[in-house]
Amino acid sequence: MGSEHGGSFTGPPWRHVYTAPVSGSAGFVDVAATGPDSAWAVGMGPRRAFAVRWNGHRWRLMWLPVAGFTPVSVTATPQGPVRIFGYIPDKQDVDGSRAEALVRAGSAWTIVPLPSGSTLTWVALNDLLSAEFGRSDLWVIGSAFRQDYGAGGNLLWNWNGARWKKYPLPVSGVRSISGSSGRNVWVVAGTGATSRTAVFRWNGVTWTRVLIPFIASATVAVDSPQDVWIAGESGTKVRGSHEAEVLHWNGRHWTVIRTPFAQDIGSAAPGNDGGMWFDEWAHEVDGQWYTPSAWGWKSCDSWSGSVVAAIPGTSAAWLVQNCELSPAGATAAGISVSGRI
Repeated sequence: MGSEHGGSFTGPPWRHVYTAPVSGSAGFVDVAATGPDSAWAVGMGPRRAFAVRWNGHRWRLMWLPVAGFTPVSVTATPQGPVRIFGYIPDKQDVDGSRAEALVRAGSAWTIVPLPSGSTLTWVALNDLLSAEFGRSDLWVIGSAFRQDYGAGGNLLWNWNGARWKKYPLPVSGVRSISGSSGRNVWVVAGTGATSRTAVFRWNGVTWTRVLIPFIASATVAVDSPQDVWIAGESGTKVRGSHEAEVLHWNGRHWTVIRTPFAQDIGSAAPGNDGGMWFDEWAHEVDGQWYTPSAWGWKSCDSWSGSVVAAIPGTSAAWLVQNCELSPAGATAAGISVSGRI
């Protein structure tokens, strides 16, 4: 295990390009891109869930076709349909919430129920996070619940094109899932009072636990079996806040990297230039760290819920964020871009 500090250079600015035209509070939850002319972001308005689609020229809003649907994640591949995973809360019994995938192929939506049962709930923590590696290889995070003594844990559901198969994990609180192929999938989970991160890897046959240096409140982004990044918080506090920290796996050992920024890292994504995006805060390429020269949403003083997605075929990335509109207490859902599409 090594340790290093990343030097910081000035990179391209984030440019705010879109605000969802939704009355009242609105917020994005996820974004996925399949190329310069195709991307999807999903969010929730005050009365209904929505998606916005990028066609290479502009973003267009569409309302999702299921009343009461709460979206959690979206997956998209160049060869396959778009899948939006979410649930419909049961007002009488939260453990009875129904999980569904809204699948769009062409211009039509199809509603696909997800596995259900008396020992399964879909509303704990980050359930319904997802990752897709083609039409016949899809992973979705779920939860198990033992009614007899009230214990739970995470389930990893895999769709092989014909059926769902479940893989229990010995921990709960999965926070992130990422992979470079169907034989190299990683998940991270927060455990214990310190939110210490537990890491598991799928090799195409089984899930195994991976030992890592201490890191908390982490997210994972995978570019290849020799290029895995886990970003979160160290155990050290500076001026009352935990330092941001990144772990890098090169296929042989972990390196602990002190980042050139001190903010929380909510999401990360592999770039198409061999680098990695860390929320709005930084872009790493070949060991060099680039922080944006400007933040795009200049009319917004405070934002949250950032999710970043690299744009295939470019060195650019999309960023969805939610602007907190003071003093009204409402939020607006916006999209920024870094780099040229």
